[in-house]
Amino acid sequence: MKHFNLLIICSLAFFLCCSKIDVSVVDSRHSADDYSFSVSQPLSFDSIDALHQYARNSSPILKSVDGFVSYAETVMQQPGYDDMPGAIMSYKFGSVLNSEGELVVAGYFIKLCNHGLLIGPKQNAEIIRSLSTDQDVLSYCSSKTLIPDLNPSDEVYELYGYDQVYLFDLFHKKDKELKSDDGMIPETKSIAAGLVEYQTTRSSLGLVLNPYGDFTIPPAGQQKVLFDDSHCNDTKIWAKNYLVIYDSGIKIKTMQKGFLGTWSKFQNPIEGGVTSWVVEETGSFEDVYGTHVDINKVNYDSKNSLPRNVYTIRYNDNLWNIMHVNLQQKINEGQTLANSQNLSVVVEGVRFVVSDTKAYTLFPDRVDSENWLTIEKDWPTPFWGDAYSNTSYILNSTGLKSMVSFKTIIAILYGQSTWNSATKGSIMLYNYD
Repeated sequence: MKHFNLLIICSLAFFLCCSKIDVSVVDSRHSADDYSFSVSQPLSFDSIDALHQYARNSSPILKSVDGFVSYAETVMQQPGYDDMPGAIMSYKFGSVLNSEGELVVAGYFIKLCNHGLLIGPKQNAEIIRSLSTDQDVLSYCSSKTLIPDLNPSDEVYELYGYDQVYLFDLFHKKDKELKSDDGMIPETKSIAAGLVEYQTTRSSLGLVLNPYGDFTIPPAGQQKVLFDDSHCNDTKIWAKNYLVIYDSGIKIKTMQKGFLGTWSKFQNPIEGGVTSWVVEETGSFEDVYGTHVDINKVNYDSKNSLPRNVYTIRYNDNLWNIMHVNLQQKINEGQTLANSQNLSVVVEGVRFVVSDTKAYTLFPDRVDSENWLTIEKDWPTPFWGDAYSNTSYILNSTGLKSMVSFKTIIAILYGQSTWNSATKGSIMLYNYD
């Protein structure tokens, strides 16, 4: 009977390896070429704002709606995808690409390939598709330029011999000096929690010299924290600029090594999230004094982040004491105020105004714990930039409805697995320098 069962298993394995199968039943022994996906026409958006609105409202890891089949639900679901050349981390970006990695925005055809993002007028789509398989694309790069309709600040390469076709160096293959995952991050072991600890700043992440704001912690080659030779936690804390979308998040898995030496995720208790998130804002806060309080809707990332409703109060104290305030009690206080004003908002954070020009905004911990295969979570803001408050619900303050500058000054992000009574993972402690 044992020999018969072994024969059945071997026959099934042979059948699977020789067949095209649906991504929902894929096996980790397959390569990217073993899969075939339905191909939808690329989504088309009239403007970058329309794209961001769609991305904010989409559910990228759910099955597609209205017949559109996305990159996120097909290619990104393949076993071992994260280690493939040209892999992306963002399900938000993957949700707007078709299964061929294509998208149209403001009349520009965009295609994801192993070299980065190829971009050009949509009438040049076939030229761009052909270029995506050309191994010499990087050698065609010449001077840098901007495509204001897509992104007014991040440059793309012009391609010699291809008029109005550009390359966005998504993987920093051309600008190698911009890579931030080159092992410069100091690390220490946290024995008590079983986590590998990364003390990070803007400088250590390469964010000062890297205009794209990209990083991955732990760096490549350090992401698997071993329980033993065949079981590990795999955590990636990342931020990435995709030219038309900036995204960041945490990806947590528990993995086991198969008899062929390949790693695959398995269902297991995992936990992770963002804690101690503190944002410093510089702007006009003169209208917040004494008992004057407000609730503001603030967008901390003008590209694509969801606005946050914050309870704005005057609080003449230092940051240390502010961080020891009962934050949930203050959030409840703000929610009571919103309810009393018949405002249909959920208060998500508290803005402590310490002067007419400075405030600290604190957000509660966002931690998820599941007994499942993967935790995928967006981190809702980049590290610094301009924030726009388009609503002052109570004071109707002009200053509180204007642009402010902000920077994340403290954040703790982590991911961990518990297996065989042990806990392993990685934690990133960030301080603005």
